[in-house]
Amino acid sequence: MKKTFNISREQNQLWKQLVEQALLVSDKIFFNVLYDEGEIKNEFPDLQGGFISKKKFKNKLYATSLVYQIPIVNLQRKFIDRLFDFFWWKNMPLEDPSFFQKENEILGSITHEDFVLFDASLLSFDDSSVSLFDYLD
Repeated sequence: MKKTFNISREQNQLWKQLVEQALLVSDKIFFNVLYDEGEIKNEFPDLQGGFISKKKFKNKLYATSLVYQIPIVNLQRKFIDRLFDFFWWKNMPLEDPSFFQKENEILGSITHEDFVLFDASLLSFDDSSVSLFDYLD
């Protein structure tokens, strides 16, 4: 079952916990594409050659429907460390990291809405102060 919540800066540790778990079971990450490829290469030089594809993606709530798909095995430590900070991704050339296991989104985000979606059958955290909501596909 998928759950959602709105995250605050004080709760970034919850995002980090979810990312740590997602990295263990995901095979790829999708990112919303906001800028052209040149800006992405300038901001993320450590990803050179790591992109599988830039494509239209219908299953996400992205304005452009364009995503970059990056295999987990191609991620370098510096890039992985950035993934742990939810708020770092707001208005970046790539934003809204979403972790997938095959075709199943197990952890997703819409950063400008402070929105987190996760598959509660695979990921979890303990924090009674967070109001979780069921996500109906």
